[in-house]
Amino acid sequence: MTLGRELTNAERKCPMCGGTKWILLDGTSTLQALEGGLEAIAYSCDECGFMRWHRADKTERS
Repeated sequence: MTLGRELTNAERKCPMCGGTKWILLDGTSTLQALEGGLEAIAYSCDECGFMRWHRADKTERS
C-alpha cells in the first residue's frame, strides 16, 4: 500500500537502513521548532519507515 508518490534517489540514502526509495506523504505539517512554525513536507523510507522532513518553501512538489 502506497500513501503517496514514490521517489528513488540513490544520492539520498536513508541514514537508518541505506534504502533509496522514499514515499512523499500527502499534505504539509507545521513544525514548531521556530517561532510561528515552519511548513514542512515529509518523506518516509519505503524500507524502514524513517521520516525525513523538508521545508515546504525549499522543495518542489511537482
